[in-house]
Amino acid sequence: MLKQPEIVWVDGPTGRLETIYIPAQDEVAVGVAVINHPNPTQGGTNTNKVIQTVAKSLSRQGYHCYLPNLRGVGNSDGVHDYGVGEIDDVVAVVAHAQAAHPDVGQLTVAGFSFGGFVSANVAQRVDIDHLLLLAPAV
Repeated sequence: MLKQPEIVWVDGPTGRLETIYIPAQDEVAVGVAVINHPNPTQGGTNTNKVIQTVAKSLSRQGYHCYLPNLRGVGNSDGVHDYGVGEIDDVVAVVAHAQAAHPDVGQLTVAGFSFGGFVSANVAQRVDIDHLLLLAPAV
């Protein structure tokens, strides 16, 4: 039976982060993935079709997927920080995801465009297994 996505709230450094959670579709989960949206100044949110497609694919491969609206986007608290504070937001989502699923080992961080920039910087601060950059902003 297909496990449905839901909205979860993650405590971030500037308040709550509205996050789509897509459960792993396999019986045995292999990891968690945090997938980050493109530039919100150009309409990027966690409902972007590119990151939604990546999340659905990873969930079918056994990953619990988290797609946050970073600070100031959608119903998330805070103000857009042009990629600086958003790194801290993603670190908070990673910590939440790992605490929610302590029995899985792998951590994947992914992002599209602006989200790729943020994800690459998160990889400098957090020990990850996989980094997926989709048309990263460099």
